[in-house]
Amino acid sequence: MQGHVFYSGVAAFLVATAIALVVPLGWWEIAWMVMIGSVLGVAAWAMRVPYTMSLVVTISLCALAWVRVALLPPITHPEIDAFLGQKVHLTGELRDEVDEREANARLAIRVTHIDGVDVAHIQPVHVLALVAPHPTVSYGDTVVVEGTLKKPETFETDAGRTFDYPQYLAVEGIGYTMSFGHIVKTEDGGTSFRRILFSIKDHYLDGIGQTLVEPYAALAGGLTVGDKRALGGELLDTFRDAGIVHIVVLSGFNITIIIAFLLGWMRNLSKKVQLMVGTLVIVAFVLMTGASATGVRAGIMATLALLATALTRQYAIMRALAIAAAVMVLWNPRILLYDPGFQLSVVATIGLVTVAPRIAKRFLWLTERFGLREIVASTIGTQIAVLPLLVYLIGEISLVALPANLLVLPTVPFAMLLASVAGLYGMIGLPFAALIGYPSYLLLAWIVCVAEWAAAMPLGTVVVPALPLWMVGSMYAVACLWLIMRPSDSPQHSNSGS
Repeated sequence: MQGHVFYSGVAAFLVATAIALVVPLGWWEIAWMVMIGSVLGVAAWAMRVPYTMSLVVTISLCALAWVRVALLPPITHPEIDAFLGQKVHLTGELRDEVDEREANARLAIRVTHIDGVDVAHIQPVHVLALVAPHPTVSYGDTVVVEGTLKKPETFETDAGRTFDYPQYLAVEGIGYTMSFGHIVKTEDGGTSFRRILFSIKDHYLDGIGQTLVEPYAALAGGLTVGDKRALGGELLDTFRDAGIVHIVVLSGFNITIIIAFLLGWMRNLSKKVQLMVGTLVIVAFVLMTGASATGVRAGIMATLALLATALTRQYAIMRALAIAAAVMVLWNPRILLYDPGFQLSVVATIGLVTVAPRIAKRFLWLTERFGLREIVASTIGTQIAVLPLLVYLIGEISLVALPANLLVLPTVPFAMLLASVAGLYGMIGLPFAALIGYPSYLLLAWIVCVAEWAAAMPLGTVVVPALPLWMVGSMYAVACLWLIMRPSDSPQHSNSGS
């Protein structure tokens, strides 16, 4: 497919999805707009109008977007709303791993009964229950939770932003919450692929705990499998203020390092075997780490890179990103407008691909040793790209992100490798575990030290006034026009899968 047809089609699909989410369309409206679009497409083809193919693809993908949004199941229901504000007993199945926090544990439950009333036949009912820390339950278990059923509400953040919590939970299909719930497991979840993966992850984290002390064990878990449950709110805020929180959540950076290790291990195998094994590892890893929007996006792009390598084809980074974004929005349209992680991940990747290479050309005087020039360009490029969105969503900007990333990022691959070795050694339970974990402890301690130093800097993080949405959109529109009008300095294609 030609470039202009492909990109115009993806853009039309995303824009149509966003419009349909804000202004829901009924089936009659969709049918009418599809009929009008079809007439225009046929007329353009008959009159041999230029770019007819782009028009047809655009109309088709707009129709697909409208139909997909119209098919989204509701997350609330009047029969369920009748229980709001009441103390009820919910029976259901845990549909995700336990999200451990400092003060509570969060459980996403697919509800089947409320006070003995069968609600599974109505529609999928999902409740986010907050219970006491460390419940003895896991993915797939059938549980009974007692508490007061509520609907989530928007709230104001410390930076003065309004956080649309209901829509944020709606991304996961959750329409109700229950605080201070009391939970009892009634049936074991049995054996399933995800349950096995979560069990492996838990054993791995326990192994890290055998070789490292806190908070370095928690940091090792965050670096290698995206686990940040034990970091604690204070240390997590420290990483956020320092501008390096991206290293402790599953991101494209982490997955890129893992794929590089994987390809190095499989370098003597055939390309087909690399594709099959690599794809299986990527899928398992993304599922094991919670299948966040950031992880899924990075996983899709990594799989496409492996596919390009196996087929000896060029890997078009921007096309891979467009495919990943379109597939994810088709699967779950709500992430487009209501998942900040997805938005920041896509925009940061665009900055990494389009802006960072231009920055690198202005820093030729910087040495390439230890990847210094690449780190500087990548950090500045991604920060420029996400800045308007960060100001709109969060309102906090880290002014120390560049020096902190310069000091931290060169050590991250080695910290991940050594932490993985320590975790696997701890899983086996061999003696001298603390000795094996000492090399990774040194690097992890350095990362924590840099984070604390950067976060403690005066005016290291500043809170900025809120920007209206139209201004943010205008900034990105101008940036897109600038990138289109200027010749590209960045390599859009690669023959490698890295």
